[in-house]
Amino acid sequence: MHTATRLALRAIEKVRTHQRIAHLCCYGLYAPLNEPLLRQKGVDTVLGGEFEPALLKLAGDIHHNSHRQQGGAVISLEKLRFIPPDRSDLPALARYPGLRLNGSTRVMGYTEATRGCKHRCLHCPVVPVYDGVFRVVQQDVVLEDVRRQIRAGAEHITFGDPDFLNAPTHSLNIVRAFHAEFPRVT
Repeated sequence: MHTATRLALRAIEKVRTHQRIAHLCCYGLYAPLNEPLLRQKGVDTVLGGEFEPALLKLAGDIHHNSHRQQGGAVISLEKLRFIPPDRSDLPALARYPGLRLNGSTRVMGYTEATRGCKHRCLHCPVVPVYDGVFRVVQQDVVLEDVRRQIRAGAEHITFGDPDFLNAPTHSLNIVRAFHAEFPRVT
């Protein structure tokens, strides 16, 4: 996440050099934490937490020329009904780094079963955004996301949850269903 912020800063500078009127939005876990720096570099909107509804609204507002620049980061912790991600416009999974295991490389996919974290560890960047709140991604959504990635060539799925066992029953049910359907996928 820190690397993504550093890469974004370089991209922001390039965009601002060539397109001064573009509306720039940064979202995710590190965006609210780096809001002052992002604003200084020319970012208009900063979103965190469950950012999808605000991002969708922002896109509609920009489309209709009705968006006004806001102050402060918008952090939403509302409960969402998720949908499986559409990764069809992304590069093929084989173009991303793979998992090296016993001398071979497996094509990797990524999903998450929860967001946020119920813990408040002092070293963690999740805490300033979620402050002990976590949200589950519905099991049918996680499994459909996994299915799509396996159809796209994934041989290993990484769960990127800050703490996979925030909701142990939820997580174990997903892993059991995943293994039952795809016993050879790690």
